[in-house]
Amino acid sequence: MVKELKEVDLFKVLSHPMRARIVALLNDKVELSYTEILNTLGSDTGQLNFHLKTMGDLCETTPEGTYILTKKGKVAHTILREVRQLGGPVEEARPEAHAPFTKRAVANVIDFILLVGLPSLIVYSIALFVPEKVGPLIFDKTIHPIMIVEYFHAVLSLALVALTLMETHNGQTLGKYIVGIRVVKRSGRRLNLVETTIRNVAKIFFIPLDLLVGMLFYREKGYLRFADYYVDAKVVEVEEEVT
Repeated sequence: MVKELKEVDLFKVLSHPMRARIVALLNDKVELSYTEILNTLGSDTGQLNFHLKTMGDLCETTPEGTYILTKKGKVAHTILREVRQLGGPVEEARPEAHAPFTKRAVANVIDFILLVGLPSLIVYSIALFVPEKVGPLIFDKTIHPIMIVEYFHAVLSLALVALTLMETHNGQTLGKYIVGIRVVKRSGRRLNLVETTIRNVAKIFFIPLDLLVGMLFYREKGYLRFADYYVDAKVVEVEEEVT
């Protein structure tokens, strides 16, 4: 049974570097198993068990046995961040707020460039610089346009797999990592494989409809996309890690 921490105990709990690292680690990775925490910290089971027990209700276990921060744990991370920055008012934990639309848009553009634009540029460059091998396949006027459609369908399908795996692992695609945002469940947990697949299928193949339905019917509930409403997800900013 997790013990309830009093406010006066909070700073005592966070004063130990190991516990501060656990809070920062769970904030950064969203959800980790006991083994993942153990291996990342390089600790032994006795020490880790002691610190997890001492942390009380700053973290909790999920039905699958993984560890996540509670709301109090997120506030604790905010306190650590503010202390590290040497002052300033303690704000509500940023993971509770939605990331700005501009950051989300920039992240999507970066993902498109890296996963669709860059591969296409590479194929085109090969066709230009190695015409005797690839050029005729690309520039032959007898090629049916369906081949171009099939090419982009293949690239988009590979992009779908890449985006889904990255978001399932840590809630971040390459673009999200660069701009400092992450997609999580509204409860703060990671999305599972099915949920990330639904989000990315809607993003890649049905984005106009996805945005239109989201903006018309679910914007007041805090959603820009119908897929986010359907899987109960939100895009949040990633806080600076406390060391």
